[in-house]
Amino acid sequence: MILVVLATDSTSWIAILISVLALIGTLGNFGYTLWRGRRRVRIRTSVVEDPILIGRAGGPAPEPRPSLVYRCTVTNTGYIGLEIGRVALFSPGGNVGIELKLSPEEQPRKLDQGEKQKWEKDLDEIKGMLGGEGTVEVIAVAADTTGKRYVQKEKDALSINL
Repeated sequence: MILVVLATDSTSWIAILISVLALIGTLGNFGYTLWRGRRRVRIRTSVVEDPILIGRAGGPAPEPRPSLVYRCTVTNTGYIGLEIGRVALFSPGGNVGIELKLSPEEQPRKLDQGEKQKWEKDLDEIKGMLGGEGTVEVIAVAADTTGKRYVQKEKDALSINL
């Protein structure tokens, strides 16, 4: 009997259509909220020149000497703030991670959405730890203070000439 009434009354279908659209909108909003709430990190690496002051005690004033530094920039692209606890480099098949340190101008802090933090290590030290000859591709892995790991995409990995 109800179906017969719904089939003959055109205004009832409008109410059902509005209810279905409202349900789809609610589910879509809920899904977007869940997706937005995920923690996401973008990891970019580069090799930059960093002046290191060298000099001798009692000698002439220190002069800057360029040194190459492997720099890893970690950006929080997610909606939830996070604090990066460590960043390490791994080579394919390598089990030992090479720990990076926070850049001297950085402090440990919570990264809100869009904020960046730089981690780095002298390139000569990295080459010494990797050993061997040729070119090695290294991938950066960042871990937040809760233990969640974020692995750099292979397309963004950096090759190091040993």
